Amino acid sequence: IAVHYLRKVKKMQVIKEQQVKELDNLKSNHNNYLNTSVQVLAQSLVDDQLSLTEGAIRISVLLDNLKIDDAARSDFSAIFQLAEATSHIPILEAWSRLSKIEKKQFEKTRVGIEDQYKEFVVDAARRLKGKSFN
Repeated sequence: IAVHYLRKVKKMQVIKEQQVKELDNLKSNHNNYLNTSVQVLAQSLVDDQLSLTEGAIRISVLLDNLKIDDAARSDFSAIFQLAEATSHIPILEAWSRLSKIEKKQFEKTRVGIEDQYKEFVVDAARRLKGKSFN
């Protein structure tokens, strides 16, 4: 009976080790995807192919998902600050429900905020290029 249970325990340990390896592999693949996405967005910001607000919002969400440390958060604080400063502007469905006048007002506000942060956000995007987070 003892041998039977020892074999059963050993088999469960092997299964558990395989599951841990699979989870580690999934996490690594997910982090690679997030890091690649950050790189694409950072390059798009530097090349002025994406609005600063949209880029900052997307990158900040990706960096949050990568669970960056406080030092990295501080290094790229301009991105987080712009995302926060424009967080009151409606997006997606809420944006489509706005009148033309309201959209124009929000656009004017967004452009004004982007002008304040542009130099810092583009610099942060340049520094993000080639960087990878675990």
